This record gives sequence, C-alpha cells and structure tokens, in this order.
Amino acid sequence: MNKKIILIAAFICFSLASKAQNFDLGLKVHPLFGWLVPEEGKSNGATTGFSYGLMGDFYLKERYAFSTEFALTTMGGSIKQGDSQNGEETEYKLKYVEIPISLKLKTNKIGEGQLYGQFGFVPGIKVGAKISGTITENGVSRDYDNESISSNINPFRLSLLIGGGYEYYIDNSTRITAGLSLNNGFTDVFSAGEAKNSYVAINLGIFF
Repeated sequence: MNKKIILIAAFICFSLASKAQNFDLGLKVHPLFGWLVPEEGKSNGATTGFSYGLMGDFYLKERYAFSTEFALTTMGGSIKQGDSQNGEETEYKLKYVEIPISLKLKTNKIGEGQLYGQFGFVPGIKVGAKISGTITENGVSRDYDNESISSNINPFRLSLLIGGGYEYYIDNSTRITAGLSLNNGFTDVFSAGEAKNSYVAINLGIFF
C-alpha cells in the first residue's frame, strides 16, 4: 500500500477520533539513535534517525490513558563482520510505519504540568530499506551507497516500548511534551540471518 495513502487514512481516523470525548490529539517529532545487534558479527555503533506523525491519548481515568501514535520512523544501525579478506562494514537505514500501543500513567500536577510514564508495544510495517558500506569477498570489495535492500528485510517489526517525560500545560487544553523512550526490538530485521534493531528516542510533541 502506498505510504501516502496510509498517512492520509491515519490522519482521517485521528481527526474523527478527536471529536470523541476524553481524547487528546497531537503532533510529535522524535530524533532517535538506533543500533543493530546481529547474531553473527558485532554492532558497529549507533546511527541517527527520525520519527514524526500523529499521537493520541484516550483517557480511561483522569490520570490514566490509552496512548497510541501513527508515525513514519527511520531507524538503523551499523554492523561489522568478518576480516579484511571476507568481511563487511555496513550501515542500514530502515523505514517503518509504526503504531505504538501503550498505557500512559500520569502524576498529580507538578508545577505547570505532569510527569508521565508509559509502557507498551510497537508494531511496525516496513516501507523501505537501504544499505551503505563495503562488503569484501575473497579480497574483492564492493561499495554500496544507499542501495535498496527492501526485499531482504522482514515486512513486520515488533518492539517493546518504555519511556517517560513531562507534559507542560500552556493552557487548559494545549500542552507541550518532552521525554525519553526506549524502543527495544525483539523480532529479526533480516529475512535471512538474525539481528535485532532498537533505538532510544528524544520525544517532543504538542497536544491541542
């Protein structure tokens, strides 16, 4: 399915939901730092990424909410394998549509806002994947520069979400959010071979 159609459909669904009682709608941007942990070889450091989209809180009680998002997220990581004769040092950029499902718990008001913590799961659907780096076989090296490898990446991803932060109230309905979260992947990234990808995000957003 075309990702533009997915995003338009999500916007319509969130807009309709915003008319319901006890629902808050917002926008989010999340700079992130991601890494890959392969079964063979080793992680070669973190790479930067970005996530943006819609977010919504459905309040079960005054300080407890069912929280969800619809986000386009670019993550990745770097892997180093083998030696100088048969090895590779590659960086992956993976793009997913993510739909986090979590429970958000808030404190009583502290100053002009509230602290919150959240815990849940994040299903993801792959919409793109690219590779950069060098692969050496029998002393012959081949360079890759943002080449598509979408067919080698599993179509679905599932991860555990844990995070927290602070929501600052500008007025009775508008608030700015800032926090940190860990998105810990536990499904394999590659269709052949085992590796998990995870990231830490700086969570920034605004509820209207």
